[in-house]
Amino acid sequence: MDTVIWGLSKEKWEVIGTLANWIAAIGTLAAVFLSLHLARSGATPRAKLSAAVTTIFELETVTQNNFVTIQLVNTGDREIRITGIGWQYGSKKRRRYFVQQFAPNESSPMPIKLAHGDTGFWRFPITGQDSWYVRFSNHFEESWRADLLSLRCVAVSSVGQEFKCRPDMKILSSIEDELIKRHGVQTILESIRRSFHIR
Repeated sequence: MDTVIWGLSKEKWEVIGTLANWIAAIGTLAAVFLSLHLARSGATPRAKLSAAVTTIFELETVTQNNFVTIQLVNTGDREIRITGIGWQYGSKKRRRYFVQQFAPNESSPMPIKLAHGDTGFWRFPITGQDSWYVRFSNHFEESWRADLLSLRCVAVSSVGQEFKCRPDMKILSSIEDELIKRHGVQTILESIRRSFHIR
């Protein structure tokens, strides 16, 4: 006579036991993969970079100064050490890189260590007759239309990791204005303005 426990025979309990072992094994594997994923994602430095025009009003005067402000926020769990900021444009085969100098009194030190949640910022003036827009636009060649669309601001870490962003529309438009003066062509940024719903 077969043993019956809670209405189930011995054979059925053996099947249930086998399934339970399989489920436990799958759960163990899932936990291992999840741990590896979390460890790997936690080991990857992450940061958010931005490049925008800012205006600084001096105290007790009506003087205002316009700057490009590059800001980097460490959004990851690992500390990062930033050693330089700059720009890049062009396709992979003909990419060009530019190191950006900045105003020391208006900026974070360089190099700088950023823990989770820390922010570094670097400013440089863009006003004046020989403005930054004029000087930077001189580095664009005949393919400047595509190069301007591929322009990125870059922050580089001590281990060679790059954090990139597209400059805001005011920076792109001002560079484009200088290029139009030089080349006598029409604007090419209208598609970007439409895609970002910017008037």
